[in-house]
Amino acid sequence: MKNQIAVVFGSSSIKKDSFSYQEGIDCGKLLGSLDINVMTGGYGGIMEAVSCGASSFGLDVIGVTSETFTFRPEGANSYITKEIVAPNIIERIQIMVKKASFFIVMPGNIGTLNELIMILTLFKVGESSKKLYVWKTPFYEGLKSLQKIGILDKSVLGSIIWIDNVSELNYFLKD
Repeated sequence: MKNQIAVVFGSSSIKKDSFSYQEGIDCGKLLGSLDINVMTGGYGGIMEAVSCGASSFGLDVIGVTSETFTFRPEGANSYITKEIVAPNIIERIQIMVKKASFFIVMPGNIGTLNELIMILTLFKVGESSKKLYVWKTPFYEGLKSLQKIGILDKSVLGSIIWIDNVSELNYFLKD
């Protein structure tokens, strides 16, 4: 699996002492132990946690940052081994989608939801069929509601592999 790249999306605002941060570290360790390179948005929060977990395995830990994120003067987190600087948020997502072998969506906020919706849109129009692992919390209920009112196709929602934790992700990745 050494040439694979897991693109991991998640909150930039979680704190280092949170359960979600530890889950991010565990996710990065899992990916590293499976010889899977990691790509994140490159900043703090879950992106940093996943990068931290993966960093001790000697694989690529890639951060895709954006020139437009001037509110992040700290730049890429210290665990990144390769930084790709995109000119804007749209091209940032395009780079990540293009390079991904598969996607993991961990808990997040509006930015993470945006990335998830973009991937689901690509599924809908047939531009991607890469595996998509999504933490049920906080996304399942909201996406299910969108499906119920006809905004999100049942087939698109059915393409998501829903998980609750890193142990479940481990089960699917080793399968």
